[in-house]
Amino acid sequence: CCDMFRAYSKKVASLLDFNYPDYDEKMTDFIQHNYTKLSQE
Repeated sequence: CCDMFRAYSKKVASLLDFNYPDYDEKMTDFIQHNYTKLSQE
């Protein structure tokens, strides 16, 4: 899910001449960590 979002987000950002945010990797790690944590409960 995150990989697909990232791919399209980078494409759209490029087309609109925006920089893709550097915090993307940190947010992906945060999402995956919380998903794993919540799925164990």
